Amino acid sequence: MKIKGAISLLAAMAILSTGGTAAMAEGNAQTTTTKSAVTTTKAATTTKAAATTKNATTTKAATTQAATTVTTTVKPSAKITANNIKGTWEGTYTGSSNSTNIDRNIKLNIDVCDENGDFSGIADVTSSEGQSYCFSGKCDLSTGEFSFKGNKWLKNNDNWSFASFKGTFDLTTKTIKGEKTSNTNAFSLEKKSDSFKNYVVDTKTIAPVWFGEYDGSSNSTVVRRNIKMIFTDISENGELAGTAYVSPSDKAAAQYAVDASYYFKGTLDTRYGIITIKGSDWIDHPTDFSFIKFDGMLYEDTIDGKTEKGMWAMDPTNILKGDLNLDNKLDEEDLTILDKYLLADIKDGKKAEFNKTLFIIADMNDDENVDSFDLIALRKAVIKFASKEKKNP
Repeated sequence: MKIKGAISLLAAMAILSTGGTAAMAEGNAQTTTTKSAVTTTKAATTTKAAATTKNATTTKAATTQAATTVTTTVKPSAKITANNIKGTWEGTYTGSSNSTNIDRNIKLNIDVCDENGDFSGIADVTSSEGQSYCFSGKCDLSTGEFSFKGNKWLKNNDNWSFASFKGTFDLTTKTIKGEKTSNTNAFSLEKKSDSFKNYVVDTKTIAPVWFGEYDGSSNSTVVRRNIKMIFTDISENGELAGTAYVSPSDKAAAQYAVDASYYFKGTLDTRYGIITIKGSDWIDHPTDFSFIKFDGMLYEDTIDGKTEKGMWAMDPTNILKGDLNLDNKLDEEDLTILDKYLLADIKDGKKAEFNKTLFIIADMNDDENVDSFDLIALRKAVIKFASKEKKNP
């Protein structure tokens, strides 16, 4: 019995001991759980704070980067078109004379620009130097990157060389800002007008007869002379041929009153209207006369240029129908020329040839034929012209 009782007592103590241990374990677990939860909360707070700080830093960095991008590269809100490029632009740039920087004014006339942003035009340095030149360039229609450089001088009195310009076109403000690539000097342009001068020449629209004046010479004396030029051939690629008639000018002394005539050849740059003419063969050659070179620009209905002695200017003139010897009057000599033309046609059984200009002059009734009807019309015109001359000598 004592033994049995002792065993029961030990068992009870074991149960109590086990229960206490379990309770302590549960309490420790709860404490541990609470501590873990605090630790987790703290960790989450730390993580959130770190994330917030990192996001703030990232956002700040992104903002700074975006601000830098806007400052260095102007991105247009809409795509640039060729019409945005064509027009009249005015601005300034910093040039140089020897080692001295000089601020100059410049005007661009951009009259050609294709769908790829390739453009060309004429630049005038409008400050005191008065230089001008042809140029071509490129504008990236997506980014606004803009560049151009001269390629042919029109006026270069001071032996300048061409500079390259590179910048950015801002569609919103219609401005171009950048620098010369050779020395990073600044330039800026502002679009003043969508209108422009179109220097492209259609050879089919060039008048056949022109009259004007130029500066020639007699020995060392500059002499003003009148000149009539008749273009007998103008090819599509700009090759020219014709006849020139020189006559005295009332702006020159009587001692220089000399008549001359010759055939000429020349070239026409149909992109810019640049025209060059020089005599090739004499018809009527006065003593001590030599061929002189004419350089100018054909724009609309004017030729404005120069010779080595001075000015050259011409305008289209009306054709006097029937004036086949081009002496500005109608008489028996014109009838003889047309009569010989028609007789040659009959005699040889093939069409006699007039050059383009003479054919137009001989076609009195404008039916695009030269025949006996034109000869009859010319006889009437000669009589009428003579009668008019008698009334107004």
